[in-house]
Amino acid sequence: MKLDDETDGEVIYVPDTFKAETGALLTEDLLVSKELAGGAQGVIYELNGPDGSETKKLLKVLKMKTVTAAIGAEVGLKREWLIGVRLNKLRGPDGELEGFMGTGAALMRRDGGVEGLVLEKVNGLPLDKRLWKDEKWADASYTMALLKQVFSSLDRAYLALGYVHRDMRISNIMEHRGSTPYIPKGYKKEDKKKKKNQKPVMLLRGDSRPRELVFKIIDNGHARLLGAGHILPEAALIEKIYRRFFKGKGDVWRLLQDLSDAIDGRTWASEAEEDVKLILALIETVTGVKLNAYFAPVSGNGDVAEGLSSQGFMWQRADGFGHAVRRFVIRIRAYLWPRQTQYTPRQALDFLEAQRPVVKARVEERRQEHRESYHGGGRTL
Repeated sequence: MKLDDETDGEVIYVPDTFKAETGALLTEDLLVSKELAGGAQGVIYELNGPDGSETKKLLKVLKMKTVTAAIGAEVGLKREWLIGVRLNKLRGPDGELEGFMGTGAALMRRDGGVEGLVLEKVNGLPLDKRLWKDEKWADASYTMALLKQVFSSLDRAYLALGYVHRDMRISNIMEHRGSTPYIPKGYKKEDKKKKKNQKPVMLLRGDSRPRELVFKIIDNGHARLLGAGHILPEAALIEKIYRRFFKGKGDVWRLLQDLSDAIDGRTWASEAEEDVKLILALIETVTGVKLNAYFAPVSGNGDVAEGLSSQGFMWQRADGFGHAVRRFVIRIRAYLWPRQTQYTPRQALDFLEAQRPVVKARVEERRQEHRESYHGGGRTL
């Protein structure tokens, strides 16, 4: 399958002197608004209408152009645009691009260089901020929904476009919640199809009402598509070196390696033991790493009971002294001695489905043994 030429995507031509900053008029319909995020290579701005109305769009632009040119950031931005407009072809009848941040017009100079991208606005945190900002954070339903949605999106894009992300870190996934609270509709007990298709709804700290939760894959600068060799610009040297470091390691392995670093040593709600052990089984199958997980009852306010939230030796706990060393060892172990580096998203989804009854039986067996030891021969510690 060959890609069409780059005219498939929308273009906003800008002069060489164009400077993206708050208050700049991008087009007659788009005004550069407040800066939302920034880093060494680029800046993210919100785009509003000239009257200040919300457009649900963002502007991603490069800064320090001398530096970004040297490291190939402009090439990566153009690749991100060209791949993004192909992913747009996966939009559903309602225009929603499930699983990926939508890509709009490219800001292009007359010489063909790309200055920036118009992107879909997402409402939520990058996963690395959610998983790392609170060392006691442990939400099994959230983590399971994340894996299923991301694997499903990667599988769908691969089947349709030959898409592989090639940089599937948790920092390249973002939460997205609708701007209005999601009120799930009820369904009749016998309506199994509607129950099966109902989307996950979650209540996180700070939310007054649950909202539909979806995950969006971002940053396609490293990605590849089958048949795209004639259209995508050649990767910069620094990107080639980066790719070499992870050569032969697929998206599933990369995501699970990053996730294992984030969730090792967490204390989870006892009720979530089945989901947690299923996730850990998948991580071990792919990366070869066996993670620590602890369980405790949940108190009345929904948090893990105080006093039981820190189990194991201190270096084994996510919030314990010395755990950073263990995290480093986990990463090295997964990189040097992995088990399934080419595990596909479809294989991961099949594993979660096939192994759930196995894990469930083991959890029930352990709980039954605990009940018998507690009520029969006295409580054992």
